[in-house]
Amino acid sequence: MWRYRDMLPAEDKVVDISAGFTPLVKADNLSRELGIDNLYIKNDCLNPTYSFKDRVASVAVTKAREFGFDTVACTSTGNLAASVAAHAAKAKIRAYVFVPSSVETGKLVASGAIKRGELMVAFITGAGPRTQEIVSDTVQHVNVQSTLKSASKVLSVLV
Repeated sequence: MWRYRDMLPAEDKVVDISAGFTPLVKADNLSRELGIDNLYIKNDCLNPTYSFKDRVASVAVTKAREFGFDTVACTSTGNLAASVAAHAAKAKIRAYVFVPSSVETGKLVASGAIKRGELMVAFITGAGPRTQEIVSDTVQHVNVQSTLKSASKVLSVLV
């Protein structure tokens, strides 16, 4: 993905775990069903953490490092958690991941296996705006600043 660096908001050394260059798969059956000629589907499960979230995490962690942050955090149901953890490990910064208590264990295997001691996983009961509120309260409790962008998939950059 970083071959498009000139179009991405990165000015410093990028945090790259080789996301991108995933194949397009011709979807003949779906193409026929929808009446669309030559339909292709991007197979992002071949990214390093098996998720399309690797691209956004790569840019976000690159920017966090550019801003001088030593910690990143997110709320997630699995995919973003693994991606943020992997990119934080590559950047050698801390990651805090907040997930609902109902999340499937398998979705977090990659997160926990990335780098022990540099990742905190907090299981949160509830979702949506309540999760954002809990994250915000936790952030204040550990005396860090955050930028919360949305109520569902939140990528927070912490100082």
